Amino acid sequence: MDANAGTYLHWKHPTWPGFPVTPGMRFWWWAPAFEAVEGATMRLHWRNAEGVYKFYTSRDAAHGPLSGLAPADMVYVTPIMYFANAGLHQIGPSVFRVHDPSSPDVSATETPPLGEGCPAMSITGYTHAAMQGNGDYRDIGLTLVEVTNSALG
Repeated sequence: MDANAGTYLHWKHPTWPGFPVTPGMRFWWWAPAFEAVEGATMRLHWRNAEGVYKFYTSRDAAHGPLSGLAPADMVYVTPIMYFANAGLHQIGPSVFRVHDPSSPDVSATETPPLGEGCPAMSITGYTHAAMQGNGDYRDIGLTLVEVTNSALG
């Protein structure tokens, strides 16, 4: 990648303005190919429900992985690399996942990467009914349809 000074490289979600988040969720991102790039900064751009950028969490890429906690009222996150200096850079692999694997609060069971095996879906039908004999419990049914292009309505 040929970058000018001040260039941003975005990792985009194929459907939404970013990867869906819930406030308080912890995300971890690592792009090791950029650790030796002077002036490279890893960022997590937090976006509201309209997809508007509001805040970012950052770390110099030379210092290794970036961990960030989703702020209140944020709905999406986008991993972004910022280049303060011009240069030709190899992109290489990166890892973006829910939870920080080095954090002591991570459970023993792995949380799968966000969206792994789960395409964008829309709820098109909903039913619920009290269970026979016990009205405190309900059977709930959701009808899901995979969203391939939300612009089509």
